[in-house]
Amino acid sequence: MKKNDTQLQAQDKASFEEFFEKNYIAVEYGMVKKEFEKIAQEYGNEIFTTEYYRKENRNKKSAVLYMNTDAYCAFEEVIESAMDAINQDIVDVVMEISSDMSLDSSVTDVYFEHTQNLLKRFLNRFYDEELCDID
Repeated sequence: MKKNDTQLQAQDKASFEEFFEKNYIAVEYGMVKKEFEKIAQEYGNEIFTTEYYRKENRNKKSAVLYMNTDAYCAFEEVIESAMDAINQDIVDVVMEISSDMSLDSSVTDVYFEHTQNLLKRFLNRFYDEELCDID
């Protein structure tokens, strides 16, 4: 994508959202599952803080809240890498907007909101399939 095209996409939030919707390639859970499993295996019972293991806190709703910060960041990195790998045009525009001080970086909010929603959705699914059994 040429710089002029990028700047056209970055003029306002609506333009970037349209660009995002038109160019976004879906990240599927299956694309990250093996990496999630590796992270869970690496952290084992330490994937959650000790607060999680109290009886009243052992549920999906509190799992992310009581997840070890390093483990959470590792899961987040997997999602970001998957987004980067298959949505390079979008990532390039986001990075260009973020690095250009004259542009309002809030126009790219849809990208970051989508990435965070993917992380939450995939962690919930992973919890159901794998993490709820960790004692």
